[in-house]
Order: sequence, then structure tokens, then C-alpha cells
Amino acid sequence: MQRFFKSIDYIERNLYESISIHDVASASHYSAYHFSRMFRAITGETIKEYIRKRRLTMAAKRLLEEPIGLLDLAVACQFGSQEAFTRAFKQLFKVT
Repeated sequence: MQRFFKSIDYIERNLYESISIHDVASASHYSAYHFSRMFRAITGETIKEYIRKRRLTMAAKRLLEEPIGLLDLAVACQFGSQEAFTRAFKQLFKVT
């Protein structure tokens, strides 16, 4: 589990950067294939879903605490557009 927690730490430290499954897996010293299977078994979601949810959660916090524009926030959270960010945000939190 320590190696798994290293991967979570890596994600948290790099939330606003581009993160690939290979980066996260190597942070915990697993192959990408083994890590993705293990991660899904432990969390019930894929690594990509987990990262997306963490980014959206941090975005919601920033919206409450900072005067930041949606486009700037979408770009900071690695979304391709404000529309994609808004759609994902609404899907997760059920509010715009």
C-alpha cells in the first residue's frame, strides 16, 4: 500500500500538470498495466477518472476562494476548453 500511496502523492503534487498513467505508475514503481489494474481494484475507478475528479474538486474549491475566470481555471486544470470543463463540472457536481 505504501507504493500505492506514493502514486496518490504524485498525483496531488502534479494536479495542475499534464499527468500520464506511465508517470503515476513509475512514481510507485509499477508497470502501467499492473498499476492501472491495481488502481481500479482499490478505488473502483480508472486513474484517468480519479485525476479528473481531483482536478474538478480543486477547481470547485478555487472557484469558492479565488476570483478566477472559468477559462483560466479550465486551462489550469488541463481541460481543452471552457466548454469541456463546464460539462465535466456539471456532470460531477450537478451544478453549473
